[in-house]
Amino acid sequence: MARVEISINHRKYPVVCDDGQESRVQELAAFVDSRAQQIATAAPGSSDAIIMALTTLMVADELFEQRRQPGTKMAEAPPPANDDLMDQAVEAVDYLTRRVAAIADSLEAH
Repeated sequence: MARVEISINHRKYPVVCDDGQESRVQELAAFVDSRAQQIATAAPGSSDAIIMALTTLMVADELFEQRRQPGTKMAEAPPPANDDLMDQAVEAVDYLTRRVAAIADSLEAH
């Protein structure tokens, strides 16, 4: 397993990935970081948790919109193997979005 340090919204995170996937992880992190920077610029003073929650929602929305486009292929992303895989991915995004929102709420309450 390889270790990569990524940066999202000026914070560094160590990430473990399969050997040979380091550049892909960095590419994905750069994409997410660009979206996080858009959110941070649009909502100055927002907490990191709020920025990450909104970034997650923005990226998920882009994914869902891309998949709704008839005849459009997602760049460099293989299609899901089956509907169960897509359902699992949607559930995972929903769960993570709820968790980030809950964390953001608890941070703002303090």
